[in-house]
Amino acid sequence: MTDHAPSSRQAGLPTRQRVLAAILSAVLLAWLVVGSALVPEPSGMGTHRQLGAPPCGWLVAFRKPCPTCGMTTAFSAACRGRVIEALRAQPFAAVLAVGVSAGFWACLHTAATGWGSAGVYAFLLRPRWIWAMLGLLALSWGMRLAAVTGEPW
Repeated sequence: MTDHAPSSRQAGLPTRQRVLAAILSAVLLAWLVVGSALVPEPSGMGTHRQLGAPPCGWLVAFRKPCPTCGMTTAFSAACRGRVIEALRAQPFAAVLAVGVSAGFWACLHTAATGWGSAGVYAFLLRPRWIWAMLGLLALSWGMRLAAVTGEPW
């Protein structure tokens, strides 16, 4: 059986970084718990109102959804395992929910074992990935506009 603990040559991350990973893990878990506690609105938008937030100002002013409309609904649906419902509400948020879940486990692992995932995070924070995520957000907004207004995007 192979021991996966850091050897003396690989001491693992310093305590400070492990504590930061634990804190980030707790923050991500809080997002997942809140998302699971909310009931996704059948319309695909408005779930954020359960948190006491006002209606979307963009939707009120322009009668069209903003780029983030449907995100809370999609996140909540994804937390409940209702992937198709999440993708219909806001595809970007469905992907975000998976990322938050993976980030929680990665940070928890880092905090518990001292093995860092900095290389993965550095890779994902490269400009091409950031542009890809912004592109997915724009595409998701277009899909949301088409779904709500019935107009092609």
